[in-house]
Amino acid sequence: MSILTLELVDNAENTIKMFRKPFSVPYRSKMVRLAKLLLLLPLYMIDLIDEEIHVFLPLASGFKHTQDSPVSMGRVTIESLKLEWSFATIAFNARLTGIQGFLYYWPWVSSALLAVSMFSSLNIFYLLLGYYRYTQPTNGTLSPQSIAPSSNVPAVPAKTPSDSEVVQSL
Repeated sequence: MSILTLELVDNAENTIKMFRKPFSVPYRSKMVRLAKLLLLLPLYMIDLIDEEIHVFLPLASGFKHTQDSPVSMGRVTIESLKLEWSFATIAFNARLTGIQGFLYYWPWVSSALLAVSMFSSLNIFYLLLGYYRYTQPTNGTLSPQSIAPSSNVPAVPAKTPSDSEVVQSL
């Protein structure tokens, strides 16, 4: 029998919440362990695989996190009399609901919906802008500023020769 302790701590390493749970490693007879060792001995010798035991423990199923003190890390302690542990990992499983769950569990669908909605809203904005611009009434009279000549255009156009002047010059 072993005991697993999980401590959730903040940045100042103050314990926010502690969970303790006893567990036992699944039983395997000596014959099964010896057969597995003999079969996998070449892989163990070249360090291709490690002997792993997976134990799944639901520890903090009722834990509700508050924003008062943010959890920055977790500390795992395994207390055991006969077993020697070399490596342990923690996996957090969170159940998300509502829009957060939809965005997390369906990322491709939510990305496609976001792209379609952005494309549609930009198209509607562009069409409304064009409708607003082209439906504005135009003023039929010219203002004095639009008639005034600019600095690089001569005020009086150059005189074009009349037909009689052209005939006389020939």
